[in-house]
Amino acid sequence: MNDVAPAPAFDPTQVLHALKHQDVDGAIEAGLMQAPPFSALCGMGMSATDAHMIEDAATQRRSAWAARERFNQRNARVAARKHARENAHALKRDETTKLPPAANAALLRVLARARKSDT
Repeated sequence: MNDVAPAPAFDPTQVLHALKHQDVDGAIEAGLMQAPPFSALCGMGMSATDAHMIEDAATQRRSAWAARERFNQRNARVAARKHARENAHALKRDETTKLPPAANAALLRVLARARKSDT
């Protein structure tokens, strides 16, 4: 099942109104990201200034969304490297701190006596 809502249809009047009122969210909801290219906007009877405003806003959103996606991918790579590095260090620690059974038992006895004397 797909939980993504369908993209809104492009409504040039609402998009332009929202952009002129600096309401980018409203413009997106009115279909900004489905806006046709500049030449098609002009072909719809829109002035070149208004067509540029819509095209520029859509281009900026696409660029910002792409940058956010690259940022998220980078963070995922950094987290994966950090996790791998921590796992490697943990394995090294485990290998270097293993004691023979007799020494481990002696250490546990000493620690137990130290805890008793602290109370």
